[in-house]
Amino acid sequence: MDVVHTSIKDLKGSVDIDSVPGKGTMISLTLPMSLVTEHALLIKVGKERFALPTSYLSQALASDAGKFKKVGNEISFHMEKNAYPVITLAELLHMPNVQPVTLTDERSLVLVEEEGKTTAVIVDALLDSRDLVSKTMGRYVQNVKGIAGASILGDGSVVALLDLPSLLRSPAKSISLSMSSSAGAEAADDIGIPHIMIVDDSLSVRKSLSQLVEDQGYETLLAKDGLEAIEMMGKTRPNVMLVDMEMPRMNGIELTAHVRANAATNDIPICMITSRTTEKHRTLAKDAGVSEYLTKPYQETDLLQFINASLKK
Repeated sequence: MDVVHTSIKDLKGSVDIDSVPGKGTMISLTLPMSLVTEHALLIKVGKERFALPTSYLSQALASDAGKFKKVGNEISFHMEKNAYPVITLAELLHMPNVQPVTLTDERSLVLVEEEGKTTAVIVDALLDSRDLVSKTMGRYVQNVKGIAGASILGDGSVVALLDLPSLLRSPAKSISLSMSSSAGAEAADDIGIPHIMIVDDSLSVRKSLSQLVEDQGYETLLAKDGLEAIEMMGKTRPNVMLVDMEMPRMNGIELTAHVRANAATNDIPICMITSRTTEKHRTLAKDAGVSEYLTKPYQETDLLQFINASLKK
């Protein structure tokens, strides 16, 4: 149970155990509905990266695992006495400049089973496999065939998670799936690209808070004091700020007052996280313009509730 408890806690969930003597034990696992983790294969097609949930895949292969053969006008991939029809992912997505399959093709493949039929889908490169936090595409890109969701990578880029079985049943319409396109940028904002600024002079606190926030699919901006935060805000305006009270150079009260005095930033929700529990410090924070005041130790659920509620406004 220790392993289960640790895993569920990492996903911001909870484990409840209820025992009745002589009758048995009920174990309840609770996970946040907004958080879906997918193990996925990162691949590349042209200049674009996509994620393929491994639950849809039978195998990922290098081209030398078998041979391409041509029967009539059709090319198939032969491996271990099996022959699989071939299609490129670029074709399924109706991407421009599709490179046709040849008998000497050296690109990688993934095998996808759909309705009892296995198809070899060609991709330009297999990059990595990892667990990704998947989010829905939001109101800007709704019900796009073949897209199961999207995820934000460690470098801040957004990748679409593709539903290959759906694409094989009915290829996508000719649309741009580039997450660097204007539609993709709007979708990225909607699926969790909001920037959460964390301002604390403790490196360990910045790391733990950034991990908590990034696990929810948000991006983080990290500053060690108020002056560094102001400098960073000149380049990127955060959507929410999490601020310590006592810091060198410029403390949290001074930073909050500065943010509230600036017309470009005065509406940013600010949560102050501090070990100061007295009414005096609460009043100082309130007068400066702090939106929420949490004292250490605090419940992560309370902090996440503040962030999520602030982003909905």
